[in-house]
Amino acid sequence: MVMTNLTTDDASPALTDRLRSASVEAGLGLQVADVRPGQVDLNVLIRPGYVAADGRLSPVVAGIVADATVGIPAFAPASEPQSGVTVELRLDHVGGPAPTARRLEITGRVLGLGGETATGRAEIRDDLGTLVAHAVGLLAVDRPGTGLDPAATSDPLAPFDPTKIAPAPQGDGTAYANISPGMLNRRGTVHGGVLMGLAGEAQELFLGSHRGGHRLQLSMNYLRPASAGGRLILRSEFVRRGRRVCAVRTELLDINGKLVAVAHGTSAPPVDHDR
Repeated sequence: MVMTNLTTDDASPALTDRLRSASVEAGLGLQVADVRPGQVDLNVLIRPGYVAADGRLSPVVAGIVADATVGIPAFAPASEPQSGVTVELRLDHVGGPAPTARRLEITGRVLGLGGETATGRAEIRDDLGTLVAHAVGLLAVDRPGTGLDPAATSDPLAPFDPTKIAPAPQGDGTAYANISPGMLNRRGTVHGGVLMGLAGEAQELFLGSHRGGHRLQLSMNYLRPASAGGRLILRSEFVRRGRRVCAVRTELLDINGKLVAVAHGTSAPPVDHDR
């Protein structure tokens, strides 16, 4: 997540304009409901493809919502211009939206804001009040004079469809994902929520080749930016295969083989009705 500061008086309109001009957030359909010091309320209509076959949010939608909402309230408002990036992000899948739900309602709150780091949390519910997911993130605050790429912020809006962002399986726990302009943030690198979504999708592919599983939790450690162009390599392996929980580790590497991020996922094994 890339964040910039908002002043108290114009926080809501400024954030609305910012989301509309960001490919990932605009493509997802994130809208501002309210902004106040230390908290932001967003919502998004539940479109076809936003809910996976298991009834929970798709990994890409969940990852983008979590990454965006955890970061924004840390700098809304701030007294001095600031920006930052996500360093760690954990997403707990609680359940799926109600079948009759029409939108997601997300509340992000800042938990702590220091000189070089910030922490935030987000609760994702549907419009009927059902808790869908919970996220907590750690962010690194940029030093003054660093942060956003002016060239990236002035680029025209690139098309983004979260239902079409998915890695292609290659066997042996490996998948690939091409990087398109719509995946980029204001720094010109792949959006942190997209990386989390791709990791979640890769783990679902991996688990699907081993009789599947029920998503519980996914945590990300972001190590370096993923640049525009080329593709990402996603390699998954079991860390634990127990009767009650399975743990999967996924490495995300750039085209040069450099480690971009590491994801750790926990899932419940499928129910064996023959036992």
